[in-house]
Amino acid sequence: MKKIILFLCLLMALSACRSIDTDSIKADLDDTFTPFYDAGTYRINNFMPYYSYYLPGDMSEETLDSDSIVLKYGDSRIIMNLNIANIINTRYYPKQVLNDEGFFNEEYLIYISEGDYETYTGEKKDYIYRLYDYEGTYVLHLCTSDMNYYGTVAAEDIGIVTRHLLTIARNSEVNSDEVVSAFSNKDVIVYKKKQINLFDTSIQNNGDIANLLIDDAIIGDGIYRDGQIEEDDSQPADETIPGEEIPSEEEGDN
Repeated sequence: MKKIILFLCLLMALSACRSIDTDSIKADLDDTFTPFYDAGTYRINNFMPYYSYYLPGDMSEETLDSDSIVLKYGDSRIIMNLNIANIINTRYYPKQVLNDEGFFNEEYLIYISEGDYETYTGEKKDYIYRLYDYEGTYVLHLCTSDMNYYGTVAAEDIGIVTRHLLTIARNSEVNSDEVVSAFSNKDVIVYKKKQINLFDTSIQNNGDIANLLIDDAIIGDGIYRDGQIEEDDSQPADETIPGEEIPSEEEGDN
């Protein structure tokens, strides 16, 4: 009986420690986002075909393809790539607010912050930040007006990695003209399929964490394979994303 009581007390103690850790993480993030973290202006030192950015000195990177990289800090791995849907929508609907459906199951969401910030050039951008806890594995997703940052992060590094990402977001540039020229509305859903595929193959190292992905995030009208987006023969060739078609330049100005 004494052993059972001791075991239960140990479980309660461990649960209390975990709760304190979670509360500490949330408090740190509150301090980070109120106001939006500003570590200053830095010279852009990395260049990709569609965007350029400042990379903090204690982070490293690995290029995945022409528009996706993995940012590394300790055991944390964060994919960075374009928010094509919002870039295209903003071109034709400038007053539209950031609408991010996310990649991950909200059941595991433990923290969210959203608002706006200014880049180093003074341009206003929107953001949505989410942190998930899936059985002790932390996954973050920072969605901005033109970029996505998402991946696994070590518990002890959530604060510093988040602040590094906000610094990158402030000190980056996206060539939206080239993005709009290179991608169509049909590409948007295929690109999201690619983003999820990259998380599934390049980031997570525990098969169970795939359960964190929402079903809608992996349904598309294209297939990402070997670094290329291919047409899915099971879908009609002319099928586009449900909803309004992207208007012409003239229609978008009205």
